[in-house]
Amino acid sequence: MRFTIANTTFKSFTLTDTLMTSLAITDIQKKEVDQYREWRKNYWITGKGSTERHITYVRAGKTIKRKIHASQRSKIAASTTVNSEETALRAIFKFAVMRGYVSANEVVQIKTERVKFNQRATFTPKEYWNLLKEARKRIIQAEKSNRDREAHLRVLVYNFILIASNCGTRTTELMHLRWKDIEWKAKDAAGNESVILSVSGKAKSRDLVANDVCRE
Repeated sequence: MRFTIANTTFKSFTLTDTLMTSLAITDIQKKEVDQYREWRKNYWITGKGSTERHITYVRAGKTIKRKIHASQRSKIAASTTVNSEETALRAIFKFAVMRGYVSANEVVQIKTERVKFNQRATFTPKEYWNLLKEARKRIIQAEKSNRDREAHLRVLVYNFILIASNCGTRTTELMHLRWKDIEWKAKDAAGNESVILSVSGKAKSRDLVANDVCRE
């Protein structure tokens, strides 16, 4: 869809795979928003995305081309994804009102759809302890057969499991963790020492307070 504010055209999205329309911002109403939601959710299933094999985007000034995994082409866009894009559209509407290009009652009020959360499966306590038991067993097996490199890698995996389960870090964050990102003797308001992990993921960074078992 292309919409115009004060003789300036902004390209945002297409309502269908074959039709590009030019609309004044005041012409975008509930009907158009509903059409966009339907198009966006099914883009990878029945839309243009179902035949695409690569995606191109710009990051930090560089044009990047990556392969689209088959699993992505089989998924309906998540509610959080669509809501994030509609948040950007609301910001543009707000900008137009602030600049006086349109009045507040001329733009559509977009109501965010309720997000459906698909909670991921978790380990039961029994499964967790069985995992640690098996990991330790595999370390001993490699050490007894003098497979030093294999034993070293299995120790890393074992510690990876322990740290991940005792500080709440995501996999990507833990893979990026370096020694310099660890503060060993951080103190809280009560004077208790804690281990602080400064982790970073795809785009954001945060600090995590690890359980004491992580220190060891």
